[in-house]
Amino acid sequence: MTKKDLIRLLLKLMGILVLLNSLPLFIGQILMFRELDSWEMILYMALVLTLTFAFSSWLVFYPDSIINFFKLDKGFDDDQIKLDQLKSEKLINVVVLIIGGMFILHSFAPFLVEIGQKIYGSVSEGQSIFPVFEESDNTRLYTNIIELCLGAFLITNYSAITRFIAKKNKDNQAA
Repeated sequence: MTKKDLIRLLLKLMGILVLLNSLPLFIGQILMFRELDSWEMILYMALVLTLTFAFSSWLVFYPDSIINFFKLDKGFDDDQIKLDQLKSEKLINVVVLIIGGMFILHSFAPFLVEIGQKIYGSVSEGQSIFPVFEESDNTRLYTNIIELCLGAFLITNYSAITRFIAKKNKDNQAA
């Protein structure tokens, strides 16, 4: 198995996880708005569902575009993964990529919902066709933005992070 194949497999698994993690969100929205007979709310939920489905489909069906954009297959010494000779640096690479991906997957759908609520809230003041959401503090929005940025940072800088962790590990073993 090549490293690109492993990363491709992980991205496809992450795409499936996006759908599975966003199901409770959509079920909660449907239950919350089922008493309202408003087509605007249905339109809003359909938009968020479409964006989440598009993102997860992109992860599942087009992982090579993500691999090429972030250059996830670069920086490895060799192309093959030999599980019997797996070095700690390679394992740290994979773990950092997985953690970064999980940060993005965990916060992507809630981020879309928060942004959608903010857009609808700002537009609905002058027009009655948009649903009105109660004012909230922006804690969830900021938390999702931080998680998305942290995930993107981990994915784009995984090799530097691995070198830093491996260096600290070697320093601790020498002391």
